[in-house]
Amino acid sequence: MNDFRMALVRLIRSKLRAEVWPKFWILIPLLSVVQLPIGLLLFQALAFLGIAEAPRWTQLHILISVAYGLASGIFALGTVDFAELSESHTSIVKWLARAGMVFPILLILTLFAIFASP
Repeated sequence: MNDFRMALVRLIRSKLRAEVWPKFWILIPLLSVVQLPIGLLLFQALAFLGIAEAPRWTQLHILISVAYGLASGIFALGTVDFAELSESHTSIVKWLARAGMVFPILLILTLFAIFASP
């Protein structure tokens, strides 16, 4: 399994420039943290403008955000050790990956608690 992860990291590294490499690892989990709140605001604005499909798009966006958060978190936690980053970058990526896995689920549960109560 470690050989597969090392090969995957080498493949990704061959496609990216050296100066982008640390930013790539930070952006993967960071996107999973910020995409859900920004998307919810965007779809709320679209619904305010009168677009009838905005609630359905919101539901789809929530499902995609949870799936992306889990997938990017598992990917980042499983492969960041083979990325040859500094210790501080590795710990930041791991922290963001854990937050990216938990944050969308907690936000959705919070929204359910707020809006589902009578």
